[in-house]
Amino acid sequence: MIFQIYIDTKKYFSNSNKNLSSFLKNEGIDISNVDSLKLLYNYGEDKEFISKIERIKFDNKKLLLQKLNLSNINPYSIFDMNLAIFHENKRQLLKALQIAWLYYALKDNVNIKLAPITFFFAGKANADYYMAKEIIKFINHLKDMINKDTLVKDKLKIVFVEDYNLNKARNLLKASDVFNNLTLSIYDNSSFEILNACFNFSNIISSRSGIIKNIKKKNAIYTFADTVEEVYEIKNKNLYNALETYYQNPLKDVVDNLINERNKNFNYDFKIIYKQLLKYNDSFFIFKDLYELIKVGLRVSDDYLNSKKWVSNEIENFVWANEYNLENNFIDKIRH
Repeated sequence: MIFQIYIDTKKYFSNSNKNLSSFLKNEGIDISNVDSLKLLYNYGEDKEFISKIERIKFDNKKLLLQKLNLSNINPYSIFDMNLAIFHENKRQLLKALQIAWLYYALKDNVNIKLAPITFFFAGKANADYYMAKEIIKFINHLKDMINKDTLVKDKLKIVFVEDYNLNKARNLLKASDVFNNLTLSIYDNSSFEILNACFNFSNIISSRSGIIKNIKKKNAIYTFADTVEEVYEIKNKNLYNALETYYQNPLKDVVDNLINERNKNFNYDFKIIYKQLLKYNDSFFIFKDLYELIKVGLRVSDDYLNSKKWVSNEIENFVWANEYNLENNFIDKIRH
């Protein structure tokens, strides 16, 4: 059944996002036909098309909030999705530290130019995986601190989705403005959820790996961090010193703030994670890649305020995602 979703993109798309699927069909777009798909490029300047795409996304966001019983979330905010099994190599910790940086930046200057953002986290974790459990605790305590702070309430929110399952995944992806694939490149083989997000007209933030490298066609994905080859070179030649990087990175201010935060605001001992990162020389490059992710996130926020650019990116990624065929990919691997 999972393979069916990825091989038959038309069936997946029509079943999971019926409003968007019907709209594109009425516009004469057949996603199973390459020439028909390319017609989407003609709509990048079409104000009516852009408005309808945004309306469908907005309705999906409101539906998600209704299903999750969330009445205090702004549906006009960027819905930034982090949907993956909780694991150090998926780097939810990197995303959480980006959010912490934004939080403290807003505390210093609430007038920073930043589109309102709601960060969604969802995923399962192995019950015996110590660091995954600590990362989940950290994210939830960060959520509590940010969500109750009236100074940033109109700019920043975190939602942690409990009991993540396939049905919730579909609803989350339909409502996604930004989908994150932050996996360190050497551990990312094929991130199929990127394709699902693209089919749902979502913009993408991704490390330079997996499907991003496998599909050579042009896309509008926001990429960051090192390639597979670069990461292997750094690791094999021992070119990375985590503590040295820590002192040259925005992470130090963020970590210092988290460690020194009053218990009544933030009831988590961040030294637990900090010490683990240093103990293993930051083996998943959290310190190393934070600054670049922060910069990408700020660019995403700027672009979100430009409807034409935002939807044009989504069109680019929608066409790009349809270039991938799992069945052909398997056949190519067998032949080689």
